Amino acid sequence: MFSRQPDVDRDRRRADLINRARLVRAHGWDDYRAVWSSGEVVGVAALLGGDHDIHEEFDESLQRVWARWAFDLWGLGDGQADVDDNCRQSRRWFIDTARAL
Repeated sequence: MFSRQPDVDRDRRRADLINRARLVRAHGWDDYRAVWSSGEVVGVAALLGGDHDIHEEFDESLQRVWARWAFDLWGLGDGQADVDDNCRQSRRWFIDTARAL
């Protein structure tokens, strides 16, 4: 959590998020929104094009989602640097992940 995650960990996170997004596309949110963590839910919503209803339900914006995920993706120091840089790396990660979806 404190140091930058290795690429393999980010790849695992990407695969997991893509799988969750596919489940939501196939079945809707009802079976998942109360089961997954709030970070997973808003991350999937961001991946699916910024599902504004879900973000509103969790009192999140895309910018806040990217900031939340920055620390999971890049660790404490690099995550803070990403937040200070308007979450540029995290936004890119979500864009690349959405393309893989």
